[in-house]
Amino acid sequence: MQERLKDKNVKQAVSGMLLALAAILSLLKIPISESLEIRFGSIPIALAGALYGPVYAACVGALSDIVGFWIKPTGPYFPGFTISGAVSGVIYGIFLYVIPRSKLNKRLNDIVKKIDRFLLKGEVENEAYKGKDSASMTLIYIIIAVIIHSIVVSMCLDTIWLSILYKKAIAVMIVGRVIKALVMIPIYTGMISLLLERLASKIKAIGYTGK
Repeated sequence: MQERLKDKNVKQAVSGMLLALAAILSLLKIPISESLEIRFGSIPIALAGALYGPVYAACVGALSDIVGFWIKPTGPYFPGFTISGAVSGVIYGIFLYVIPRSKLNKRLNDIVKKIDRFLLKGEVENEAYKGKDSASMTLIYIIIAVIIHSIVVSMCLDTIWLSILYKKAIAVMIVGRVIKALVMIPIYTGMISLLLERLASKIKAIGYTGK
């Protein structure tokens, strides 16, 4: 009972920290044009999804947009971006939390391990390697999640919201947004991978069981 309470407290504390970080990062932007900006607010949402699943991450994503607007409104509140935040959390939660804990993961992980063994010519065949998820598998999930997020949220949803806000045709904006997504995919992938590894080790160090 005490262990479950501790886990819940840690989960709430980390989720609150990620929410605050996402809200702050949502205010920081690199403007390229009126309707095109580079932001990093989705990274804490991805971390929440990987650590606690789609429900917590969706809450972090939606609330971060609301809190960010409350801290520094840049115009009238538009609920579309709150929806984008929630959808971001769901996507990252599914690909970084739900699927890695499903039966599908074991099958995919076995395939990747075989590929690793082939590429490394058997060097990874040892007791320390057996039974552990392949690092390659984790990276694959992150890449897939970032790509799906870029397509669904950045290219589709956000483009629709911006088209409504700025009264511009989607066709006019989509080219720049596709180029931006292609540039940012490897950057987001690297940042999420690095930060997730660091954050997960810190949480484990304070006794969080992850259940």
